[in-house]
Amino acid sequence: MRTLPHWYQRTLRWWSSTAGRWARLGGGSVIVVTGLAMGDTASYWIAMLALLPVVGGAGDVSLLAKLSGLPFAGEHARPLLGDAPSAELWPEGRLKPLP
Repeated sequence: MRTLPHWYQRTLRWWSSTAGRWARLGGGSVIVVTGLAMGDTASYWIAMLALLPVVGGAGDVSLLAKLSGLPFAGEHARPLLGDAPSAELWPEGRLKPLP
């Protein structure tokens, strides 16, 4: 792996964390809905492109990490960035089942 600037490593570490995954899901979803609501051809294309962060956040993959020379899968990229290998969207133990 090539050496990345410290600020960029921090950005990628956040991007692959649970909060970053939720941000990609939420932000991408807002752009998709807005693009579809606007109704013109350019907005449809923007909505289709916004599916990339949505799918990436849901599937724990990152095109940004791959373009930076890191593994595509978040579970493999996080240890290289100095973070825990797990960033589950619903961490175990946080949600208690209903009785």
